[in-house]
Amino acid sequence: SAVEDDALRRRLAHMRMMTRLTHHHAETEVLIDELSKFGLLLSEMLSSELFGILMYRDDEHNLLLTARSPLNADFASQISKEMVTRFNSLAGQSVTVSDVHVKCLGVQAKADSSAAPGKIISVPLIMGSEISGLLTLATIDTAPYSPAEISLLYHAANHVSALFITLQEIHALASHDALTGLFNRLRMNEELTRAWETSRRYEAPMGIIMIDLDHLKHTNDTYGHAVGDDVLCEFADIISGAARTSDIVSRYGGDEFVIILPRVKPQSARVLAQRIIKRTRAHTFCKDGLKLSLTATLGIATTACESPAENAEALLRRADEALYMAKRAGRDQVKVWEG
Repeated sequence: SAVEDDALRRRLAHMRMMTRLTHHHAETEVLIDELSKFGLLLSEMLSSELFGILMYRDDEHNLLLTARSPLNADFASQISKEMVTRFNSLAGQSVTVSDVHVKCLGVQAKADSSAAPGKIISVPLIMGSEISGLLTLATIDTAPYSPAEISLLYHAANHVSALFITLQEIHALASHDALTGLFNRLRMNEELTRAWETSRRYEAPMGIIMIDLDHLKHTNDTYGHAVGDDVLCEFADIISGAARTSDIVSRYGGDEFVIILPRVKPQSARVLAQRIIKRTRAHTFCKDGLKLSLTATLGIATTACESPAENAEALLRRADEALYMAKRAGRDQVKVWEG
């Protein structure tokens, strides 16, 4: 009904507002809480015991289950398996239950309640042209959902999909540099922490390249900041084109860029740095107008050294020190922090 649809809209509008006002590191918990409340509302409207939402977010498959009434633990387990199976069938994926992070909220599971769902209904969450998730309701009752109830569930899925698209756009704005489209400094710090933790966990080497586009201030002073912006965009393309697909490229600020290199050996880091040096030298910036020639200076630090850095921030500082060594040596070259 219009009243029910309006109630769902208000709940999702509140969810959107809460996530927009929340800092990124706490947003996930806020989103889970708001989705749980939304699920309880939807479950009540459609007389269901369990609400489930499977979503692909932050490079992970996450499943949130919210119970409205006491349930047997096996009930939720069966729904999890069923949702993954249905998602794979709809999306053409091969996700397994072990690939999914499952979070259960709501009423404590009850051992003497029904262990088997009587009916399950699922509708896809569509973002763009892809199925990126699933909205599911389950109950112990075996009477089929009515056409009106199914229609309401599809309306709910459309609202949730629109919310996720909005949040995706917000994240893109919050985590990317507006000029170059690369990750910004905030996102770079998050990725650096993640890469460092992975490196420590698997005892795999990693590295950082700090890059400075030489004499950008002179370019800005001589030709104007609009030209300087064009130069930065072209330089960002050079770096991105030279990097491996697994590397994480970001604009650190001004004319400085950072590449995080997961699972890299020192020699491979040098090869990449030299590739950027050569491509920058060979590139004609603003080729349809001023035809400028510029150079770059790079500093490298890796975990493969005799005195390993104590944390990710220390490794970044070492790359920065190597960059300034290269600048003092005359620029247009690469230096490696060797301790």
